[in-house]
Amino acid sequence: KIDHIFDKGVSTKGSERGVGLALVKQQVENLGGSIAVESEPGIFTQFFVQIPWDGERSNR
Repeated sequence: KIDHIFDKGVSTKGSERGVGLALVKQQVENLGGSIAVESEPGIFTQFFVQIPWDGERSNR
């Protein structure tokens, strides 16, 4: 199930409800970044987010 965690419609609360992580992934990718997850069920879950930064401030 973890393989599809970023797919729209994936939810632990029933089918066709999950949009949160799909939107997060879309926005991260729009910024030129990437997101990944690593999980050991019942022990831990880690999200890795990388967003490039050119060192300049932005109002975004």
